[in-house]
Amino acid sequence: GVIQHRDTIDATISKHAHNWAMDRLSVVDRNVLRIAVFELLYLDDIPPAVTINEAIEIAKQFGDDESGGFVNGILDGFAKSQVVAKASR
Repeated sequence: GVIQHRDTIDATISKHAHNWAMDRLSVVDRNVLRIAVFELLYLDDIPPAVTINEAIEIAKQFGDDESGGFVNGILDGFAKSQVVAKASR
């Protein structure tokens, strides 16, 4: 699903990764974010907190010292924007 929806996913990440172009993200951070955003957008059976926590742990394990915090910041901002969007419908 990530490949099928990559344009939408990348646009979503770019919107929430202020001042970071997709090609500037590390390979690990970029792909962890892609998978997590896919889950948040398209897989309603996975609680957002689970997706975010798993993405942070993967980023910490395979990324650099700042990956966990970076991934957390982007996914948290995205998740909060989703809650606001749903509430305003």
